[in-house]
Amino acid sequence: MGIFDSFKKNSNLSKISKILGKGMTQSDIEKSIRNSTNITSILADINADIKDDTGRQKRIAEREENEKALEDLIDLVENNENLKSIMTKYGADREKIKSLYQRLKSEGAGQWKGGHFVAASVFAFPQTLEYCLNSDKQGIRFGSVAGRCLMYFKNNETGAIE
Repeated sequence: MGIFDSFKKNSNLSKISKILGKGMTQSDIEKSIRNSTNITSILADINADIKDDTGRQKRIAEREENEKALEDLIDLVENNENLKSIMTKYGADREKIKSLYQRLKSEGAGQWKGGHFVAASVFAFPQTLEYCLNSDKQGIRFGSVAGRCLMYFKNNETGAIE
């Protein structure tokens, strides 16, 4: 891949990550809970937002935007020769990448570290893509995989990930 292709991939990844990585951060959630007087008021605020039609329409639009961004992420992977060859090596298809993305998020990798939205960036680099697919194939606990990927990006590591 040439330097121009690398810049283009990184630019596309940045756009995709901004969409997938939107939302409240853990510190925002903790701050909201600390500032609330009790669990009843927290639940009342959440319930009011759910019942509000404007809020519902906003959540639907955000969900659709996220689904498109995830499809764009997979397109980015499939359109890159190096990444596509790794997918082929492990027999991974679009559904497998979607599944791994959801698992990474559910195990805590849906965070920004080192300028990367980790759950998305994992798939855009050969080292981390191979690590995830290989770990999945070997049945390694995915909480460990997510944690290792978080550290990889937090520490701005390069090269093979183990």
